Order: sequence, then structure tokens, then C-alpha cells
Amino acid sequence: MKKIILIAIIPLILVVIGSQYKVDIKTSSTHPEPNNKPSILYKSKPDSLITINHTSGTSIEVPIMNETSRAQSHLETLHHKTDLQKRVLEEAKRFQQHLATNTPITTERQDPITQRYAVDERTTLNPDKKVGMTIWSDAKYYLKSDIVNVYARLMNKDQQPQVTTFSAVLLQGQQRTITKIELADNDQDKLYQGTIDLAQYDVSPGIYNVQVVNHEYQVIDDISFTLSQPDIEVTGEEQSFINDNGNLQWDIEVNVSEVGRYYIQGSLYSLTRVAISSSQNSFELSTGKQNVSLIFDGGLIQESQENGPYVIKKLSLAKVTMPMQRAPLLKPEFQSASYRLEEFK
Repeated sequence: MKKIILIAIIPLILVVIGSQYKVDIKTSSTHPEPNNKPSILYKSKPDSLITINHTSGTSIEVPIMNETSRAQSHLETLHHKTDLQKRVLEEAKRFQQHLATNTPITTERQDPITQRYAVDERTTLNPDKKVGMTIWSDAKYYLKSDIVNVYARLMNKDQQPQVTTFSAVLLQGQQRTITKIELADNDQDKLYQGTIDLAQYDVSPGIYNVQVVNHEYQVIDDISFTLSQPDIEVTGEEQSFINDNGNLQWDIEVNVSEVGRYYIQGSLYSLTRVAISSSQNSFELSTGKQNVSLIFDGGLIQESQENGPYVIKKLSLAKVTMPMQRAPLLKPEFQSASYRLEEFK
């Protein structure tokens, strides 16, 4: 657990102790990186950070903090380092060797996609704190064609579910009431459920609230969800291979309905469900079917000590707007060939 925490805060620690990065650019002649753009690797450099303009493909050199570079150099020259300083430098070197677009993960709970799509469950006590009302929905992001499922349960102080009644309304913000929602215990298990067929209502992309009230015990609370219009969907066509940089490249076909900038993130697991890494990328896309690519760092795959096949277990798509138009969570279960660890770099 300590190692996981240390890895997670390495970027912040490096700012404190001093660190500089540059970008090594490696192109592939046989299997190029997405849209013929170079892959990006962090390496140490004192004065600047090289970035890639994904629209034009040109590189831009951006000055960054010289003070942090001098601080790290000073730390590396210390003859007597503390255990923390040694671990920070060791993890910093490891961190800098991996693709900038990758995040190592060791558990599904640590997966950034899992965290982003985690459902909010809210519990509110009544005024005399004898009972608590818990409410939640089945997802955080929906499309106009989706059905929202809302749940409510009332528990006494001994955590026993109670027979009761709820009333609920769908609100846009805190002002406009769109519809009333009936919450019923159809299974007689004291779990009350209601549904909202979004296609039946005049709703546009945005954040919506479901307000739930238990009049018997004077408890009221809201849950929220996001209605999105991401304008991008996965067709199901995909292919994966080890590219010339020794990384696992996954080309995924998408269908785009509006020109714009889009974001994709995927989580890589072994076939035995061992978490390996999360990869992300963004693209300027035209309309129609086309491929987008995720690159999974070969070094992180080797560190997992798991041979293939590998699986993209979770996938997140979004249109880059304000606010972000994020699609509901996808679980495509795309599977690679049975690659061996020694094939990666």
C-alpha cells in the first residue's frame, strides 16, 4: 500500500524536490502511433518540455521551472540521503521511463475509470437520527435513449430496512420540475425502485437532480446524474499488436457524428483480471467511421508479470466541450493475442 501511495504522489513530490522532463520522440515506420504521431516518453532534461501539437503534428518547446531541476540535482548529489529521499528518486526514475499517457494500476479500485464512474450513494439521517434514508442511481452518465433507475431504502439504527413510502421528482437544476417518479417495492424486499425513460421528456445535455422525500420521517435528499451527448460510439471493430516501440497498441474503430475533439481512455487487465495500466489519448476527428488508438506501456506490462492475452476491460469516451460530454461506461472486453512478457520493451 505504501508503494502504491508513493507512486501516486510522485509527480507532486518531484515538483517539491525538483525535476525536469523532456519528451523523447520515437516514430514507427511499420505501425505508427495514432494518426502518425510520435509516442511520448518522459526523460530528464534541465530546461524544457517538448510537447506535440496533435492537430498539426509540430513540436513546441515550452520552458519550465529551472529551480526544480537544480533542486533534484542537489538531492541526487547528497552523500547521506534519507530513506524517503532514496525511494522518491528510485520511483522518479521508474516513473519517467513510462509513457506520459499511461498510469500504472494495481487494483480495480485504483483504476481511474472505476473512480470516475463510481456511483454516488447518499445516506441522510432524519432529525432525531433514528432512521437513515439511502438513495442512489444505477449510473452517473446517461444518453437520451437510456432509462435511469433510482433506488431508495430506509434503515433504522439497527440497520434493518423499513416498510415505508417515498415520493420523488426529476429536476433540472433546483428549479424546473420535469416529472414525478414513483418508487415502489415490487419485490417486497424493502428496496424501492423507480425509473425515468429519458426519451419521453424534453431534456437536453446537462446535470439533473432526483429529489427523494420520506414524509413519514421527514427526510429529504438529492442525487444527481449527467445526461450526455458525446457524438461518438464504438463500432466493435478493433485490433491490437506490439508496435515498433515495444508497446501494446490497440486500434479501436469509432463512429463520430460531429466534427470535434474527442477523448478516449482504456484500462488494461490480464486475462486473469490483474490490473496493469490505464491509457488515454485525444484526437481531432471528422464525421464517420475511423480508428483511434490507445498505447499501453510495454514496461508496465512487464512489471505486471502477466503474460497475454490482455483485455481492455473498461473504456471511456468523451467529446471535449464545456462541460465534457462523457459517454456511459463501456466494458468491451477486447482481447489481444497471447503475447509473452519478453516481447515488450
